[in-house]
This record gives sequence, structure tokens and C-alpha cells, in this order.
Amino acid sequence: MKKLDVLLDADKKKWDVFIRELEFKCINDFMGSISDSSIQMHEFNCGSKLVNIHSSPYISQLKFTGNTNNTFFIVNSISSLLYSGSGSHAFSQNGTSVFLPSNNQFNIESKTKRRSLSLFLNRQNIASSNDYYILDQFLWKKSDRLESGSIIDNTIQQLYHPHSDLFLERTFSLISNLVSYEIEKIKNNTKKVEQINFINDLYQIINDGFKNQDFNLSFIARKMGVSERTIQNKSLLYGIKLYAHIQQKRVRYLKLLIDTQPSFNNEYLAIKSGFNSIATANRVFMSEFGFSISFYRKSSRHI
Repeated sequence: MKKLDVLLDADKKKWDVFIRELEFKCINDFMGSISDSSIQMHEFNCGSKLVNIHSSPYISQLKFTGNTNNTFFIVNSISSLLYSGSGSHAFSQNGTSVFLPSNNQFNIESKTKRRSLSLFLNRQNIASSNDYYILDQFLWKKSDRLESGSIIDNTIQQLYHPHSDLFLERTFSLISNLVSYEIEKIKNNTKKVEQINFINDLYQIINDGFKNQDFNLSFIARKMGVSERTIQNKSLLYGIKLYAHIQQKRVRYLKLLIDTQPSFNNEYLAIKSGFNSIATANRVFMSEFGFSISFYRKSSRHI
């Protein structure tokens, strides 16, 4: 684990050197003396970093020059810090945290003495590249937007105090795992929403089209704008017996027509219900209700 510990002693040049070490271009405007200000940095074996800043009030304009594709920041602050950039802004204080991007220039304003911890996290240790878009949803948001946000804050707050390298490594690993958990939760919720939307859209198309004799898988796929294979795979995944559901809709509608339009013959009503033949209709009717169409007409005395 690499460590840097700098007491600024009213020397702004030391601040600039340290900021460059953190791979930032920085313009700072301190409000008064920076005496007794200090920065500590721990670089972990995974490449992530922890930066502990205790400084005088200042306004800073930052541009990260490191690997912007694989890095994002969590900043926890005991003092009041305002972050802004790219039309977004966020605010943290009293031990709350904010997720910030590394690929944009942003400003930090501290009107009181700054007391904060900044975590430089490697995306690759938290999510697969396919899930980076989910991680981006956290940016410019406070930790309290997450289910485990309070745990993340409490865990980070322990790092304000001196600890062994092993403790720091394990704590950093815990924070990474908590963020990974939030990503997986969003993925699962997204899948549930996708499932609900797919099923609702599919059933609506079936409800609107099952009476059409030409209604088939190809018709459904065109309506939903996806391939037939996608319809089949998702129906199987979500436990939908597509053909059986369509035939069930038809046979129940056929039974309704027999009840409400008894003057029409069986074949006409079967075709009107979407069946291609009376034979198919009778087979499905028998399977669904346990008796034939003719038997149902006679036993019900339809006139």
C-alpha cells in the first residue's frame, strides 16, 4: 500500500504538487491561510485511493487526468461541500457522501474548514463493463438515494481515524461490495420492469388480435418490434405458454358466442373466434371444458 502524508504549512506549492500526484489539474482559491492544513493519501493494491483532506476554506476547479473510463469518486464530508459541473450539482455534509464522475471538470466549494474523505474507486473492481451504465446512474447523487447508503456513509466515516493497512483494505473492499450490491439490485429491478412490460405488451397484442385467423407468432413479433426467437425465448423465460394462451382466449370467446349468439352454427362461431377449423375448435373446447361444443349446446338448451 502506497502512502503520502503532507502537512501544507502555509505552502500552496505543496498542495499543487500533491494534487498533481493525484492526477488532477487544479485551480485553487484559498480563503485565508492554509496553515495547519493537511492531505493524506493511501493507494490500495487494487489501484483505488483514499484521500483525507483537512484544509482551510477554498474554491477549487478540478479536472481529472487519470483513467477516466475506469474511475469514479465517492466524497464523504463532515464539513459542508458543494459540488458542481456539467449542469449538475450536489451537496454533502455531516458525514454524507456524494458520487462524482471522473470524466468531467467539476468545482468544489468549501465555505468552512474542509474535513472530507475522497475515495477513488476502480470501476472494474465493482462492476462489469456492461454494467457501467448503471454505475453512471449514481453520479451526482447522494448516498441516501441508495438502500445501503447509510451503511456506506458509516463505513467511510471510520476511515477518518488512523487504522492498520489491513483494516483499510477490508473497509475499502466492503464499500466496493456495497456499491456492487446496489448495481445488482438495480439490474434485478430493471429485469422485473422489463418482464412486466413484455408480458403486458404481449397480452395486449393477444387480446387485440386472437380473433384473427392469421394471428400467429410472426404477427406478434412484428407488433412488438422484435424477432420471433425473442418472443419464444422470453415467453419460455417468463413461464408463458404462448400457443396455449392464445387458444384459451379463443375457446373462452367461442363459449361466450355460443351463449350470446346461439342462432349461428358452430363452424361460423369457431371461425369468428379465431380458429381455422371446427375440428381444432372442438378439440380445444374438449380440452378446456371436458365436453364437446355440440354437447354443450344440447345440455344448455340454447335456443
